[in-house]
Amino acid sequence: NMRVNFSHIFSWHFILVMQLLFNLVVILSHFSANFSITRQLIGFVYLTLVLGFIPAKLLNIDEHDASKFLVFSTGFSMAVLMFLGLLINEVLWVFGFSTPLSTYILMIGLNCFTFGTFLLSYFKKRERLKIRNHEIPLWAAALVFLPCLTIAGSFIVNHGGNNFTLLLSIIAICVVAVISVIHLTRKPSSSLGPIVLFIIAISLFLQSSLVTNYIVGNDIYEEFYVFSMTRNQLYWNSSFTSELTSQGRVNAMLSVTMLPTIYSELLNMDENIVFKFLYPYILSWLVIGLYKLYSTQFSRKLSFLSAFFYSTNNVVFWLFSCRQIVAELFYVLLFILIIDKSLKSHTKKLCYIIFGGALVVSHYSMAYIFMFIASSIWLYDLLSRKPSNIKINQILMIFAFSFAWYIFTSSASAFEDFLNTMDYIFRNLLNDFFKPESREGQVIAALGGGEVYSLWNIFGRLFFYISEAFIVIGLIKLIIDRSKGKRLNRAYEAAVLLNFAIIMMCIVLPNFSRALQVSRFYQISLLFLSPLCIIGGKTIITLLSKRRKSVYTIFLMSLFQVPFFLFQSGFVYVITGSPTWSIPLTYYKGDFINPQLYNQITYEQEVVAAQWLRQQKPESSRHLIYADLLMLDHVLTAYGLFPPEIERRLTNTTRLVLGAYVYLGRLNTIKGIFGGYKGAVSWNTSDFSRFETVNKIYSNGVSEVYHCNGLP
Repeated sequence: NMRVNFSHIFSWHFILVMQLLFNLVVILSHFSANFSITRQLIGFVYLTLVLGFIPAKLLNIDEHDASKFLVFSTGFSMAVLMFLGLLINEVLWVFGFSTPLSTYILMIGLNCFTFGTFLLSYFKKRERLKIRNHEIPLWAAALVFLPCLTIAGSFIVNHGGNNFTLLLSIIAICVVAVISVIHLTRKPSSSLGPIVLFIIAISLFLQSSLVTNYIVGNDIYEEFYVFSMTRNQLYWNSSFTSELTSQGRVNAMLSVTMLPTIYSELLNMDENIVFKFLYPYILSWLVIGLYKLYSTQFSRKLSFLSAFFYSTNNVVFWLFSCRQIVAELFYVLLFILIIDKSLKSHTKKLCYIIFGGALVVSHYSMAYIFMFIASSIWLYDLLSRKPSNIKINQILMIFAFSFAWYIFTSSASAFEDFLNTMDYIFRNLLNDFFKPESREGQVIAALGGGEVYSLWNIFGRLFFYISEAFIVIGLIKLIIDRSKGKRLNRAYEAAVLLNFAIIMMCIVLPNFSRALQVSRFYQISLLFLSPLCIIGGKTIITLLSKRRKSVYTIFLMSLFQVPFFLFQSGFVYVITGSPTWSIPLTYYKGDFINPQLYNQITYEQEVVAAQWLRQQKPESSRHLIYADLLMLDHVLTAYGLFPPEIERRLTNTTRLVLGAYVYLGRLNTIKGIFGGYKGAVSWNTSDFSRFETVNKIYSNGVSEVYHCNGLP
């Protein structure tokens, strides 16, 4: 075994050396491009992790294990960057600086923060951190091959190769997970769990994000748009308004405006690369945060299995809402503060302020859900006349901050959208209650409905239904154990019940799931419901098996979790030739059989065409841009940076305005389909002849641009 002394890594000497190194490589990279990669590597480690050591030291996050310290440090790093960037942005703008988020201004701010807090710590004579040393098996170092295998596989697929390496990486993840469970069964006190979980998580999430050279997902395109506006101006405009309220409310989130801008500027890194590596990295630390949260209530082995189950759900590794990823990290950290009794009271209070504020500026929906759960827990404790883990002043603080932030940024778009959503749900509650169409298709599929494409799809759906059944059985087991006096933390029990209630509301209440999408509600609820799946599976296996209870983990891994993951990842479908939703495993074929997969990705030729069109500067009112809804929402928004004021949807009844441009993407030119949102088929290319005379002015073999009635 290898003994690691984390106290040296978390020391002020290490922090100051990293700060000075970062300063040095930033300066040197301006004189020589040879230092660019060094700048990016050192800068990423410093900004993402080391910077967070400072608040962790000042707030005495000590006498705990290294994994908890690191996950708290990651949260602190994100919060410091967002709030420090906000402070610099607003103060310097007042004093006439037009680009307050430029490299040297940000570096001055970071140096002032680092050395200022060092002096504060020095005069307060903070004691050295008391992080315990950890023994790590030497073979654990070999785990780094997993993310390397994923990166190599993604590179091969992205450059015309096959998917063999990616399939191999999925098998390797299964093997590593099973070996780790056996290791934890033999050595329950092992510190290997968080390391394995992080490696597995980052390997899975990178597989999803690296499938192309450009961003992947749905909401991510609007996030990339507001980020690009901030990055290009080197200034975050808090009063930004748009015809689309969704762009306004996304602009109010510092997690996708301020945070990636600071990374891109300080590391001199391509915008696409920032999104492809930063957010999967944060999501991987979220998994470690979950492991630490579960460990406050359950054994390390059960916590490991729960976190692994969470990671291997496709609603998690296909989560492409970057603001939600950042917010969920703070969401989990807040519940660790609420539930974990090992942290000191004053430390909890200060951390609650930092993480609560960071949650509000990261994602409005996650903030609403946290306030709902926290308020419900406090009210339950009040009515039962028992001391609460949550104080009313803490809840009111987040209420007040969220109200102020959502009202006074981006013309109150986030707050207005919340009111409109609630109004729509309540107005149509009775009329739509018995209408199945008022629930999303995913709700119907989860209840046994929906289309089935092949026998293997039936098996995949069966494993998903088993996971749902295990969660219900786990909840029943939890309630039975509570009646027998085997209680968990009151706040944790309440959070589990409330998250289960949220899922039931998606099923029962019409239009409720559409407020955020049922897949996201399910993914958020899994943050607390994942252990129930393991508890439910353990309950069934121990009833059916006469063996020792300690072997339930082997049964769960071999008979349920590994097959479940193989179906969720699309591995089984690709091997059997069945229809699949896995883009990484099918991207190498060039075209997708399922047109709806096109709404997740953007091709290079589409980006080039959008940027070419941008250079034509169609900014006046007569220079409208027509495209199908998919192209408008994705490539023309994220890479063309066209405002919605000059965008119009192209349909089979469209009458083009004189001087307008028509943009066609791969789905239009190659597949002959003009789709709506999420690839819904509207009409085909044969209807294009019905338009007025248009001239083709650009083509790159995939994307095309037309101009109405010739050149202006």
